[in-house]
Amino acid sequence: MTSNRVTLDVQYPPTVEIHTVTPCSGFTFLVSESNVALNCSVKGANPAPASFTWYHEDATLQNGPSPIYTINSVNRSTGGQYRCTADNGISPPGEDDVTVYVHYPPTVHVGDTKRVVTESEDLTLQCTADAIPEVTSVVWTKKVVGRRISENGTLRLRDIHKDDAGIYVCKATNKVTSCSEGPQTKHSHASVTLEVQYSPTVEIHAVTPCSGFTFRINESNVALNCSVKGANPAPTSFSWYHKDVSLQDGPSPIYTISRVTRSSGGWYRCTADNGIHPPGEHGVQVDVH
Repeated sequence: MTSNRVTLDVQYPPTVEIHTVTPCSGFTFLVSESNVALNCSVKGANPAPASFTWYHEDATLQNGPSPIYTINSVNRSTGGQYRCTADNGISPPGEDDVTVYVHYPPTVHVGDTKRVVTESEDLTLQCTADAIPEVTSVVWTKKVVGRRISENGTLRLRDIHKDDAGIYVCKATNKVTSCSEGPQTKHSHASVTLEVQYSPTVEIHAVTPCSGFTFRINESNVALNCSVKGANPAPTSFSWYHKDVSLQDGPSPIYTISRVTRSSGGWYRCTADNGIHPPGEHGVQVDVH
């Protein structure tokens, strides 16, 4: 008897499967993660593949001997379908594809960051947020006060008072997943500064050295001050009246009686105008001894 031995070498195309490279454990990445990588892992091939090609949404990303494709910095456009092919000269090349998901914290939109309203008006502030996954809450608070004043992104302020002025903050929250750290809660903020304009509150005072509104006949240069206790914006014009007769109109809040006479007594009234209706006003009774 004689015999011969024949070695049979069967060549076949690659079988591949895409995996993420440690420390990533899945295909969900977080915006701004860096150097995350995909591996075109060969499960079987004869001969071994000499070339690997990577595609993103059918656009070629990389071709060469390395099975690894690295995403240097994740951004929103990173998401989508990735495909790798492994070529060892046997047709057809092995290939696999996966879908990569990109999560990102909320981007909050509140429109104009400063709003100017007049006292007694109504105002609606709208807060929206872009996020993947979708936001789980959108909450308005007033800075310093801190308490929640709206839970659904819409803040309605009715019959606004000057005390409503301040900074209103919208906070949006979602839960994201990074490839290496798993689920995380993310918050983003945007704020609106509310300025409330209101008419002046005024009070008449006698100017030092006078301490009251009783003057002596023939006293000279006694003065009344239309003192502003509050206003937004500041008054630009003051008007003085004596027994409803106009005495003075202009930017100065001071009215001076050059010399007191018997007719100087009576009701004095001042108004302060800052463009918000109605002007602030106050009156006092002046007595002459």
